[in-house]
Amino acid sequence: MIAKPTVSGGSGQAPLGAVTGGAAALDLSEGLFRALAEATGDMFYVLRTEPDLAFEFMSDSVAALAGYTPAEFYADPGMLQRLINVRDLPALESVLAAPVGTDIGMNLRWVHRDGRTVWIDHRSRKRARADGTVVIGGSGRDLSALREAQERLAASELDFRMLAENVTDVIVRIGLDRRMEYASPSVTRIFGWDPAEIVGVPAPDFFHPDDLDVMAVAQEDALAGRSFRFRGRIRCKDGSHRWVETIGRGVKAPDGSPGYVITVARDIEDQVRTEQALATSEERFRLAMVQAPLGLAVLDLDRRFVEVNPALCRILDRDRHWLLSHSVADVVDPQDAAADLAARRSLLDGEHEYVTVERRFTRGDGEVVWMQHSIGLLRDQSGDPVSYVSQMQDITQTRHAAAQMAYRAAHDQMTGLLNRGELTNLLEAALTRKTRTGTRLAVLYCDVDAFKAVNDGLGHAAGDALLVATGKRIASSVRDSDTVARVGGDEFVVILDGVHHLTDAERIASQIHEAASAPLEFQGNTLNPKLSVGVTIAKAGQNVDDVLRDADDALYAAKAAGGDRVVVFDPDSVERG
Repeated sequence: MIAKPTVSGGSGQAPLGAVTGGAAALDLSEGLFRALAEATGDMFYVLRTEPDLAFEFMSDSVAALAGYTPAEFYADPGMLQRLINVRDLPALESVLAAPVGTDIGMNLRWVHRDGRTVWIDHRSRKRARADGTVVIGGSGRDLSALREAQERLAASELDFRMLAENVTDVIVRIGLDRRMEYASPSVTRIFGWDPAEIVGVPAPDFFHPDDLDVMAVAQEDALAGRSFRFRGRIRCKDGSHRWVETIGRGVKAPDGSPGYVITVARDIEDQVRTEQALATSEERFRLAMVQAPLGLAVLDLDRRFVEVNPALCRILDRDRHWLLSHSVADVVDPQDAAADLAARRSLLDGEHEYVTVERRFTRGDGEVVWMQHSIGLLRDQSGDPVSYVSQMQDITQTRHAAAQMAYRAAHDQMTGLLNRGELTNLLEAALTRKTRTGTRLAVLYCDVDAFKAVNDGLGHAAGDALLVATGKRIASSVRDSDTVARVGGDEFVVILDGVHHLTDAERIASQIHEAASAPLEFQGNTLNPKLSVGVTIAKAGQNVDDVLRDADDALYAAKAAGGDRVVVFDPDSVERG
């Protein structure tokens, strides 16, 4: 943003060495003028605008700011317009056309010789000389670092005020006795003091007691001819203190002895408060990350970990250094990798504000853990995505418990086979589902013959062993795609999904019958179990009860015929009311 040139009325002439800041002018000798340039690093200049456009003076510091020497500016008057960013040319042209006596304050973007943009704060005055020439004399200060700080702070998630776009400085001259010899009028705007009130007062009287040590070190540097820069708090007229950054250096007398110290104090109160607020916020964020019981992480848009908390390190069995050198792709289970990418893509596309899913991750010890994984997208003030934030909760035990409950709800506790309820659900789904052309659905109803005799003769433990062995033998005799369930005390049902002919169902039933009839050893006793099997093929339009009834009728027929056999359902042999 370009600061609109400020204009103050006035007329008259100022000598060549004049330095102006805002509407105030300070008449100094040319030596002091040059000393200011050396002490502050600012650029000082005198630009003639009438009768022609040419630089009459340009301090050597312009080389650092723009990459061109004063001699190049003297030799090429048009260089100024070429070096100013094209967006700022209207502001420059308004200044060149401003009336004599105008005090000028504005920010311009200069294009450095190496191509980068340098923000320069200009403070100058337009005046006429006795010979009829018109010049603009003033100074320029590099504000690029401040601009970068403002942009960096604006991108953070803090509620803070931006640093002032137009930094107001106070120029002070201090004698060898450390008393104030001069203060620019801006001391009133910043600290509330009238310049006359502080001239003759020792400079340390205005510093916060805790900052006197750094001020003393700066004084030693100044007396040794070295430049200095430090931060400190200056007492205002109302008794409060404001943070300033002070830069300057000692100026020698003509005979080479120490003369005085010239300083420039820049108000950084807002900047310090912002930094303190940022530090406080970052400390709160750090404590929240450290103490949070859930796993927390910040990741860049390439899914690399940028920050992780101790809880996440514990959950994933990885130390912080390892995680910060890896990405989610290194810890998410391969089976969930594609889903993770899809979820993040939906955030980037704006389909969701956040996504919460259950995802598998691989720990450092190789164990797979289930996480409830919530992902959000952080955006900057322009709305552009900058990073992901993740919250992870280990739900492995919860999922295992839920899986066990679901398993128990669907399975027979003794044999581990499906129970009647789950069998009914699966059979209903199979009957509803359209089978492939040329295939049919068969149901086998099985019953252990003389089971009560085993229970009564050898005890319930023997009966239980027989049921478990029968269930395993039935399951091992069918295909993986078939379903086996225990539906009663000694009753089992098999669903054969996708048989082509009745003979296929009969063949499998015979395999089951043979396997279940093999001798079984139990605590020194040999059991010779027998199995009866009823077989039916489901017909179009039948429901679960009809199919099971047909298979049960076939089983009844096998039992009535003496058991230990396979019987196929024959509708003509069954009488039903």
